[in-house]
Amino acid sequence: WVRLPYPAEGTCTTVKLLVNGHTEEFRIRASNGNGEADYSNTATAVPGS
Repeated sequence: WVRLPYPAEGTCTTVKLLVNGHTEEFRIRASNGNGEADYSNTATAVPGS
């Protein structure tokens, strides 16, 4: 897994530099001053499909 170098605020975000036709996997977790939550379930997407 690679942590994106920028936060995803709100309920959606745009991830750049993905390869069309390549299956990407994503998972998220919340964080605040108290620490970080567990990761979400994994979601997959195929850009350009």
